[in-house]
Amino acid sequence: MSQDLRTRIAVPLAAGLLLLGATACFDQSEPSNTPSGTSSGAEDPGGIEGGVSGTFEGEVSYLAPGELIVNDQAFHVTEDTEVYAGYYACVPEGEPALTNDDPGYHECTPEEYEREIEQGVVSLATVIVEGGVAVDITEYSAEGQDTPQGGIEGGVSGTFSGEVIHLAPGELIVNDQAFYISEDTEVYAGYHACVPEGQPALTDDDPGYHECAPEEYEREIEQGVVSLATVIVENGVAVDITEYSD
Repeated sequence: MSQDLRTRIAVPLAAGLLLLGATACFDQSEPSNTPSGTSSGAEDPGGIEGGVSGTFEGEVSYLAPGELIVNDQAFHVTEDTEVYAGYYACVPEGEPALTNDDPGYHECTPEEYEREIEQGVVSLATVIVEGGVAVDITEYSAEGQDTPQGGIEGGVSGTFSGEVIHLAPGELIVNDQAFYISEDTEVYAGYHACVPEGQPALTDDDPGYHECAPEEYEREIEQGVVSLATVIVENGVAVDITEYSD
């Protein structure tokens, strides 16, 4: 991806998100692979045509104009997205929020829902995504929810390729997929990040890898290094990050 990606995401390097989305495409040497779980990966990292499809559940957070994120999966919101809310967002003025004892839904415009999420409303929802775009957002009550929302236990698993971008401390994003990086993450770099001082970056003519500490890799990504990598994610946490040449 290019500088356009970081501009569209509009997430400060120091604080990160969403989170993570992409509308700019770049010519990468390795295609995206299909992740396991409820989503199906795509070769186009842009998030619209050929974007991720699947059903995702959890707390919805604001990422950028027209883009939200749920359970580490970024998605676009359009005027055609159907939103059924009332438990948290889009509660009619003067009426109580819906509950399990008083179930139902208030139809809500996508613009209104996005605006309330941006303003900090905590919304738990099931999101049906097709080609990177939400077709249905349906809120549900937090009552009876035992699984932590958002990223470690029950997080997304799969293999993703593309430009890695800093999202927040300890969290990066690649091809619209946010993931955590930990001290156990193995990083093999040298094409873009973690180039030893005084040595040239690796190339296809001079292949190989430099093992890199996760904290060093994250620091360089936060500083703006453009890194193309294949990331193996298990339950929302990267177990392996391997750079490749552009």
